[in-house]
Amino acid sequence: MPDPTRDRVLRARIGGRVATLLLAAGSTIVCLLALELGARALGLRTEFFLRPSRSDCLRRSALLEWEFRPSCTGLLRDVPVHTNAAGLRGPELREDGSIRVLALGDSTTFGWTVPDDEAYPPRLERVLNRASDGTRYQVLNAGVAGYTSYQGLVYLRERGLGLKPAIVVIGFGFNELYRLGDDETRLARERLVLPVLRLNDFLVERSRLYRWLSWEASAAARSRLDYRVAPERYGENLREMTRLARGHGARVVLLDFFARPLVDAPERKFPEKLAAVSAELEAPLVVYYGPRLDVVHPTSAGYGILAHDIADSLERAGYISDARPVGTRAPAPADQ
Repeated sequence: MPDPTRDRVLRARIGGRVATLLLAAGSTIVCLLALELGARALGLRTEFFLRPSRSDCLRRSALLEWEFRPSCTGLLRDVPVHTNAAGLRGPELREDGSIRVLALGDSTTFGWTVPDDEAYPPRLERVLNRASDGTRYQVLNAGVAGYTSYQGLVYLRERGLGLKPAIVVIGFGFNELYRLGDDETRLARERLVLPVLRLNDFLVERSRLYRWLSWEASAAARSRLDYRVAPERYGENLREMTRLARGHGARVVLLDFFARPLVDAPERKFPEKLAAVSAELEAPLVVYYGPRLDVVHPTSAGYGILAHDIADSLERAGYISDARPVGTRAPAPADQ
């Protein structure tokens, strides 16, 4: 027969443990709330660091670390951002027989701190169409803030070539220099913990204290880590992107935003690799010398200058007079 006394004792023990756990949980929550309020009262702030959030149209990606959400309207650094169904900044893709130019790059291609139509890709499209004798062009803005040449290579191979570009403009460089560890290795590890990273993004966006702690921890780790992309790998990524594009019949132009001297001598290896790839593969290289917001990003006026410089380079290389709609050009020889 059941023993009522023993059952009461067991229930009392369970109830006591539950109460203890609830008290501990409640105390922890109250403590965390107090710390968060303290962080806000103290005005703890960090420098800007890019993370996917509700407002900036970015989302986590198993393939690319992060990417733009398709058909999204948001704000990135207080500047409106609109993406099309392909997740690219700008208007929807047109299926009208126009010649597609794929602008592949990081925040310098995306158009940092400028509206959609002031980045260089839409300006290049307007320049090309104004100078055209009837041929129509559409320039696709595949720039994503924070990307390196490794992510550019993955994007081009997995998605970019599917957009059937006749010309590919490639502009990467400065994100390689961040010391977060090798991108290929780091992204492979991150794929295994994607739900944890999404939780981290949630907390960074909503908690002042958590954001400050994350910034301090990452700053302490950066001095001990390698470049996101080593100089030798940077050169290989550019070579492989060029070969992939040419293998699908596209012409390639490279962009150089390294015109201003870099601080450390080892970092000079990056523009040197870029120039070497351009010479080796006979790919036109457009060097940007115009005005900048900072050491990296062109101003709005600078993007206009860059668009004209790229158009001039395309004309000198014969890419404009030789341009044909997608699917009508034979692949370039492998050694070009």
